[in-house]
Amino acid sequence: MIVTTTFNPGSYWQFGAVGRWKYVAKVYDVPSSFGIAGGRISVLSLTNAAGREVLNYNRGWDAKPKFYQLRLRRAVRAVLNEYR
Repeated sequence: MIVTTTFNPGSYWQFGAVGRWKYVAKVYDVPSSFGIAGGRISVLSLTNAAGREVLNYNRGWDAKPKFYQLRLRRAVRAVLNEYR
């Protein structure tokens, strides 16, 4: 899955698109216990084309992708790989 990122120099907040979803992520310089899977992203929100939030992580899953939402899970993995 292709990740398009708009880098925001000097800010922890990053914006972009992955597949058909737009994302906003708060990315730190080092991994954290608050990050997704102990990684650098502590906040991640994905929205669909209509602007509806389909996934949200804010130091814990508020709206987690269901196991059957394979494309959405792949999108999360692609964003996580972008900020390894």
